[in-house]
Amino acid sequence: MFSMKIIDSDAFLDMPLSTQALYFHLSMRADDDGFLNNAKKIMRNISATQNDYDLLLMKRFIIQFPDGICVIKHWRINNYLRKDRYSETLYSEEFSMLDVKENGSYCLKEESGVPDCNHNDTTTKPVINHGIPLGDAEKNRVEKNREEKNSNTVSNDTVRSTDVQRVTDAWNSLPGLSRLTKLVSGSQRYDWLKVRIRDYGIDEVLRAIENIRYSPFLLGQSKGGWTVTFDWFVRPNNFPKVLDGNYLEDKSESPEPKDQKSHDNGGEIWQ
Repeated sequence: MFSMKIIDSDAFLDMPLSTQALYFHLSMRADDDGFLNNAKKIMRNISATQNDYDLLLMKRFIIQFPDGICVIKHWRINNYLRKDRYSETLYSEEFSMLDVKENGSYCLKEESGVPDCNHNDTTTKPVINHGIPLGDAEKNRVEKNREEKNSNTVSNDTVRSTDVQRVTDAWNSLPGLSRLTKLVSGSQRYDWLKVRIRDYGIDEVLRAIENIRYSPFLLGQSKGGWTVTFDWFVRPNNFPKVLDGNYLEDKSESPEPKDQKSHDNGGEIWQ
């Protein structure tokens, strides 16, 4: 069920034990293609937190789809199923959004043409899954699904790019803050933003940014002079407090920016 090349990697072992446990439980309950639709139920059953799930997303151990379904990225590295025991996933639409890399890991088709920065993919040789060599019947199904997706007039990539641009424009309209020049797919800040949009919706993300406009504290007008940055804003522990208005003028709660310098790179924008 689990490859030592994945679960013995530094990227995996650096995560909290609660996050590692969530990965194991998600993997144990996934179907024969690595998909599952009840991640929140599993989280409740094992007392995992949203931060555990977000960390798996951020470190790219799972891939999340807009409808709440997720897939274990390294499922085909972790597992081998005989062809006569394999049951095809019910989530064919989500499956069509994936490509299978040479080492057996999944990636979204939007990322398949970009070198993967994830350090978890430590294998280089193609693997065999369901008793069929990759590039055989599996390749035909992937190619067919790609053609079907390309026939759509509006893609999920377009929607996501539009949302990201709206966030960028809203942030850059705030006075006195470092401008956000671009958000690079695969970067930590980009992944955090995608999770915030998925969990709260684009309108709520824009409303949280608007709350910053009316918070002298976040705009650096307090005695300490600390100023909010985008990387601080999109972190899972900080975003809900901004959205709830905790830093508006009559609610001056301290954001505890003690690790600001180490994460914000001196005010420069992450790439």
